[in-house]
Amino acid sequence: MAELPGWDRGRLATAPERDVEAARLLVYARARAPEIRRDIEGDIRQVTRMGQKVSELDIALDRRDALRELTAAKDRQADLRRALELDEDDD
Repeated sequence: MAELPGWDRGRLATAPERDVEAARLLVYARARAPEIRRDIEGDIRQVTRMGQKVSELDIALDRRDALRELTAAKDRQADLRRALELDEDDD
């Protein structure tokens, strides 16, 4: 397994279930790292500023679509960060 140095199929087959679960979570978290670390708030600010400089309908619609996609990405990122316990609760 290229994602986990020192792990191969034999080790995966003989490892305790708890270690296998941890290894799978590690591989998953590494694969999702770019999405988790992305500055989506900054992207939203940039698109918002861009929209303030133009007034053509096509550009406004593109801006709206970009903001909708970025908002959805922000929600997915928050769900991932919560699931991976990367953020402290504000409670």
